[in-house]
Amino acid sequence: MSFFQATFRFYEELNDFLPEEKRKVDFCHSFAGHPSIKDTIEALGVPHTEVDLILVNGEAVDFHYQLQDQDRVSVYPMFEGFDISAVNKLRPKPLRHPKFILDVHLGKLAKYLRMLGIDCVYRNDLSDPEIVKRAVDENRIVLTRDKGILKHTVIQHGYFIRSSDPDLQLIEVLKRFDLIHQIKPFDRCLECNAQIRPIAKEEIIDRLPPRTKDFYKDFCYCDQCQKIYWRGSHYENMLGRINDVVKTMNSDTKKYDYFDHEADIGIIGKGNTIEEAFVSGAEAMFAIMSELTTVKLVQEIQFDFEENDDELAFVEWLNMLIAFAREKGLQLAKFECRRDEAHWYGKAWGDRWENCLDRGTEVKGATLTSLNVLQRDGQWQARCVVDV
Repeated sequence: MSFFQATFRFYEELNDFLPEEKRKVDFCHSFAGHPSIKDTIEALGVPHTEVDLILVNGEAVDFHYQLQDQDRVSVYPMFEGFDISAVNKLRPKPLRHPKFILDVHLGKLAKYLRMLGIDCVYRNDLSDPEIVKRAVDENRIVLTRDKGILKHTVIQHGYFIRSSDPDLQLIEVLKRFDLIHQIKPFDRCLECNAQIRPIAKEEIIDRLPPRTKDFYKDFCYCDQCQKIYWRGSHYENMLGRINDVVKTMNSDTKKYDYFDHEADIGIIGKGNTIEEAFVSGAEAMFAIMSELTTVKLVQEIQFDFEENDDELAFVEWLNMLIAFAREKGLQLAKFECRRDEAHWYGKAWGDRWENCLDRGTEVKGATLTSLNVLQRDGQWQARCVVDV
């Protein structure tokens, strides 16, 4: 039997799966016949779900490519800052609104993700075949500490969790899948993952402990498992954890900038979508008034408006946030924006202004000066001058 050789190089975090002598260096790999590039990469220890781009002799290939003698193979992980859709031949488009399924080793991570409103399936008795089937049937991303499950050919989206610490696992997942703008605190049931809803106290009063009846008036309810939630000490503890997470993420993932203006301040919001750019613009504006990482997310506002023009919509979005914040005496720190043709929907979270310790310069509103909303090289930018 004849043996051939190919030269491999793995980049960035893919080296976590390799023995020390093969990390971050070119190395030769011997093989017989013409195996698929996917099988070869997994034989070297790297699950195919971790790979986002393969170049063979400088050309992008898919997982079915058959390895040839003297091939030079470069293997890359997920690109977080660049759009490689034009050359990526490995899998369908990334999931726009990711949802997850977790293996039996990640129970605490599942609870943390649900606490942040992120859709994740978890049961401590799920077998590997069940996980694979549900991942495929429900288009879910597999999160696991078991590399073997990610080597199933039918798994299109998956990630091997590096850390063994649940707190660090949470940050790892939020960063990997850019979930900071998808956090919706207390939106899902911690037990079953279903979305919860507000419920009148009178409807569940017979199920409440005596002291809870006396001291609490706001409740949420899970229709699927009938669990009741209220803002007790457990709520405060979870809120503290959420604020710590947001603080850590915000310190690493700022997507806004500023530009000079004679008397006022120019803000620039950036994002992969126009909605993300609007959210980043709001962060830029409210960061002028207070350090966002110190603001607790204890109060929520919601609003909507109609506007066909993207640029006018950006100004309207910012000014509605300012108006609601001023009316309710809030400093806002987290934002969500959704667009349905000309209809825009907004949510924001924050705390009473008097509770904010780090106060900056008051913003009176957004103006039409230097107003511009555009998409360039796959990245959206929304900019204008705010009156201070």
